[in-house]
Amino acid sequence: MGGGARDGVRGLAICIGVGNSATREIGTGHLKRSHEKGLLIGRLKRAGRRRIVRWTRIHLGAGVPFRPVNYTRRDPSELQTDVAFSIQSANLIVEVMREAGLQLEGAHFLEIGPGTHFGAQLIVASMGARVTLADRFLARWQKKYHPMLYRELHKAWDGPKGAIEAVIDANGYPPEVITLLEEPAEALVSIGSETVDFTYSNAVLEHVTDMGRVAAEMSRVMKPGASGTHQVDMRYHTDFDRPLDHVAMSDDEYAAEVAEHGYESGNRLRPSEFIAHFERHGLQVTRFDANSEAEPNYLAEALRRLRDARSSYRNWPHDDLRSTGGRFFIRRLAGGDADLLRRSAEDRLERFAAMKRLA
Repeated sequence: MGGGARDGVRGLAICIGVGNSATREIGTGHLKRSHEKGLLIGRLKRAGRRRIVRWTRIHLGAGVPFRPVNYTRRDPSELQTDVAFSIQSANLIVEVMREAGLQLEGAHFLEIGPGTHFGAQLIVASMGARVTLADRFLARWQKKYHPMLYRELHKAWDGPKGAIEAVIDANGYPPEVITLLEEPAEALVSIGSETVDFTYSNAVLEHVTDMGRVAAEMSRVMKPGASGTHQVDMRYHTDFDRPLDHVAMSDDEYAAEVAEHGYESGNRLRPSEFIAHFERHGLQVTRFDANSEAEPNYLAEALRRLRDARSSYRNWPHDDLRSTGGRFFIRRLAGGDADLLRRSAEDRLERFAAMKRLA
């Protein structure tokens, strides 16, 4: 990893080696309880993601017009999984907010890309936070699924339930309970500047079209000193068992896939690039916890193909390719500290661009 990128990714040490096929889940030398919960959440989501991959292969491969996963009909058989996921996610959100020194009561919480239901976010709202959810493809209320889900969540959750009860009573999402914005992460036009205390996303930023604009918008809406936590899954989403195949494609092959399906399969950015994009806009990455990596045999094979491919990533550092997922902890700086951080990140981004041009 290049010098500037190395500054942003410190202390990565594998301490867990579990996993399946070509991807292993790992931890870091300073593994936190919140990170362990993140891995549990990842396991809960994996079965759903495999279904999404199958759906993508069948329908997009057959030429059926693209339909966002958030708009697909929910399966009642997933009810208990979604309840468990809601509670695990809410516990993680509460823990990382408290680790950042925030009291939930009155804090403005922004999640980008909240997914197909808002169970975890309603728990956070029930605990006193002011919750805003933004998504380019915001999930619609499904009368044959969401009322059942929130009733089951109400039974299972043993903490404050005010927001959950309000949604059940309204048979929908009252705006005074939760703010829903159908806006992309690159243009959060309905959110005022310096109004957000905490930003959050889970397996979203690997799909954005312009990470620089996303980071700029996050920086704009966050208060000075505000924090955030963002889990990013950098694997090839069309085939999780081959997590670097999109990176090893030629640029022309990858461009053709993006033209047809957008960034559903992933935007190819690596950990050092995410760090540089955050920091280019004054969002200091205080910690990066890598929690999945390519399996060694697959990594060796993928690197052989990549080094011969007409890919912008042909010369990319081995260490930055090995990590296929992780959680970024950010803090918004201001003043001279932010300026220094921006200049350093600009230098890194220029080096990355030069590396891609030389590929």
